[in-house]
Amino acid sequence: MKKNSLVKSFFAVLFVLLLLVSCGGKGSFKLTLPEGVGVVSPENLALEAVAEGTEVTVKVTIPENKKVGSFTVNEEAQSLDTDNQYTFTMSTDTTVAVSFVDITYSLSLPEDNSVSVVSPADLDLSAVVKETEITLEVTVPEGKILGVFSVNAVEQSLDASNQYTFTISEDTTVVVTFVNTYSLTLPDSVSVVSPSGLGLGAIPEATEITLEVIIPENKAVDVFKVNKEFHSFNSDRQYTFTMLENAEVKVTFVNGYSLTLPDEGVVVTSPENVILSAIPEETVVIYRVVIDDKKGYLPINTLLLDGSSQSFKYEYEAEEGRVTGIFVQKKITMNASHNINVHYLEDEEIPAFEYYKLLDGSVILTGNKSKHSGLLIPHFVAEVCERAFISSEYKRIKICSGVSSVEASAFANTGIQSIFIPSSVVGMGARVFSECQNLTDIYCEASEKPEGWHPEWDGNCPATVTWNYPNPNP
Repeated sequence: MKKNSLVKSFFAVLFVLLLLVSCGGKGSFKLTLPEGVGVVSPENLALEAVAEGTEVTVKVTIPENKKVGSFTVNEEAQSLDTDNQYTFTMSTDTTVAVSFVDITYSLSLPEDNSVSVVSPADLDLSAVVKETEITLEVTVPEGKILGVFSVNAVEQSLDASNQYTFTISEDTTVVVTFVNTYSLTLPDSVSVVSPSGLGLGAIPEATEITLEVIIPENKAVDVFKVNKEFHSFNSDRQYTFTMLENAEVKVTFVNGYSLTLPDEGVVVTSPENVILSAIPEETVVIYRVVIDDKKGYLPINTLLLDGSSQSFKYEYEAEEGRVTGIFVQKKITMNASHNINVHYLEDEEIPAFEYYKLLDGSVILTGNKSKHSGLLIPHFVAEVCERAFISSEYKRIKICSGVSSVEASAFANTGIQSIFIPSSVVGMGARVFSECQNLTDIYCEASEKPEGWHPEWDGNCPATVTWNYPNPNP
């Protein structure tokens, strides 16, 4: 019995040795692959008998819009590389399994339910399959209009039904904002200039609106109100404001008159933005004749109101110690239409000035060597400086009341022929008129030489001095 057992063992060992010799000393194993998984290497591999120790690389082909759910080798989960490949060495029968799931993205909509999904129905917003076509609809709250509709921070446009259709290809966030709207109530005499085509019943918040008032003939605006608050408009009869609430505009009219000004040189300083063709009755209008101080002269001959000559005085503005502007200012109460006109002196008659300088609150005249024949020194000049007009060619000089001092040699060696000196001149320096060989007449308003005049004030000129002479420029 023992002998038979040994014989059987001998033959079993012999069979194994023969098998190993026939297989080159190695075993072979079966490789089972599912659909969608193929062998990359080695090429032409016989899956039923893969030699032990063979390095095998398989690749997963992923269907469109899918991704790998699981990948196992002999029921053990494995990871694919970036090329969807996996490499292993055969050491046993091997079974590869793979499963696929849909690629999905999340869709985030506003929490206020202002955006809803029209299609597809019953969409799971947390897992929307890639390439799904989605139609959204925006519900605009009452009293508002759409502000901005954006998908992943990119502004998009809705169709006429407030809908938007897109194909999802990434996680998607939808944001929508709304803008308050207000109504604008206008009378027949007020129209909208801009924006054009404005719907008065639903105007977006913060819209800038320009209105224009249509003024009836022979009328002027008395009251212009927006929501019971008084407002004024510009000279083009326009008013601009921003819509921040419902607005009602009211306008009333009174009798109105026109004020006609020259094409240049005369401006209205008050009221501001007055409409010259429609000024309300009883309005006090202040107008100004502006003198171009760069010309260096005071050229007004006559100021006319409705053809009648008006009295006037020159005035000035000063800044940082210098006169910056010279002008004539008048006012008129509008109880009828009026016409203002200015006649200027001919060039050869223009009285000239170089400039004025502010000194301790007063104005001094520093002189000008102009060749103009006439010189008018206005009332606001306090002092004519020493040698101010020496060697100039003025022939006629008039000093207005208000000037208080004429310093030494102010008019020395000039071509002056006559001069008027008002009683306001209480100081006169020495030799004011020396070397004035053509000076024939000095007209003085004072009855006698004031105490403040220098004993040699006239500089021994040949002129005849007339005292107590009426002031021609009061």
